[in-house]
Amino acid sequence: DESVDQEKVKEIVRPYVLSVIPKGWMCDENNFYVNPTGRFVIGGPDGDTGLTGRKIIVDTYGGAAPHGGGAFSGKDPTKVDRSAAYVARYLAKNIVAAGVSEKCLIQLSYAIGVSQPLSIYIDLFDGEDKKSKKIEEIISKNFNLSPRGIRELLKLNKPIYKKTAAFNQKYNLIEEKKKIFFGRSKSRALSKSKKFFYVNHKNDFLVNFEQIKLVKDKNFILEIGFGLGENLLFQATKYPENYFIGIDPFINGVANVVQKAKELNLNNISILDKPVQKVLDNFSDNLFSKVFVLFPDPWMKNKQKKRRLLNYLFLEKILKKMRTKSTLIFATDDQDYFNFVIKEVSLLRKKIDTFKYSLGNKHPIADTKYSNKANKLKKDIYFLNLDK
Repeated sequence: DESVDQEKVKEIVRPYVLSVIPKGWMCDENNFYVNPTGRFVIGGPDGDTGLTGRKIIVDTYGGAAPHGGGAFSGKDPTKVDRSAAYVARYLAKNIVAAGVSEKCLIQLSYAIGVSQPLSIYIDLFDGEDKKSKKIEEIISKNFNLSPRGIRELLKLNKPIYKKTAAFNQKYNLIEEKKKIFFGRSKSRALSKSKKFFYVNHKNDFLVNFEQIKLVKDKNFILEIGFGLGENLLFQATKYPENYFIGIDPFINGVANVVQKAKELNLNNISILDKPVQKVLDNFSDNLFSKVFVLFPDPWMKNKQKKRRLLNYLFLEKILKKMRTKSTLIFATDDQDYFNFVIKEVSLLRKKIDTFKYSLGNKHPIADTKYSNKANKLKKDIYFLNLDK
């Protein structure tokens, strides 16, 4: 009824609210909202039909946290469907990164026409309600979670939304440009001999993707992060019938492999001097019969662990590049990293059952700088084999 004013609607609703909540639970008048945006006459499809873009679960690539029914795409950042979802993830991510908890869920509740959230709820999944309440208070006091406050905090007024239509929102917007390689590309200056081989012969060993397609009747072996190339050179020498590809942006290692491969007259090695995340998609699916990932950086600090290479998403991607009856060999001297990878593999097994895994060193591997260092320090070396 268009003739009924807002105050009358409020009084019609009030007894229904009072009849279902315990005595004494009713809020004060300033916090009793009934359609705070004003008159609400046109509803249903007539009021809401339109292009909203992909729904929110798709926008977050199947996010694990409970979501509302809104979408990011199709809404500008003044709409909390978009901006509040971004800031909730931003806050939760930083709570975990700070080491407060291993997991965090944040719920922000808004009413149309009211700028600040009506409630903030934190779940740390550790049973410590007092800690959760304390964090809720800290967030309320230190962050302006109004639509404008969120836009200013995350710089959402910039016209940077076009690219999120092709990729997913959470990786492209909160951190405008995510760095995918965090290690060093160079340590000490190259010696004269290594610099000569690097400058004059590196191109002789660079991967030619068109040429790879023409190679027949050979097993393709991939080593990711080959370091100084000890294992890559060992494997290429021991198994000349196979074709080896090494990926590592570390200039000193690339120079060492180029020099040694040239001196040994090895013609079954190719290299890519870029981060694997940038080049892996260029390889055909079902290509590799073996993949080595030996002693990758364990990134031991809690805030760095998200940089670890062998996570759920990367393992899923690399398995697509491996042929049937192939193996991925992972080695590390960091027990925490090893346990992390086991956990990621176990999660992946729930989605993909085309592989199994086992422990122990089952394949001939050359001694490397890092394995020698671990042995010298009397540290255990952990091996994981993924068999597709």
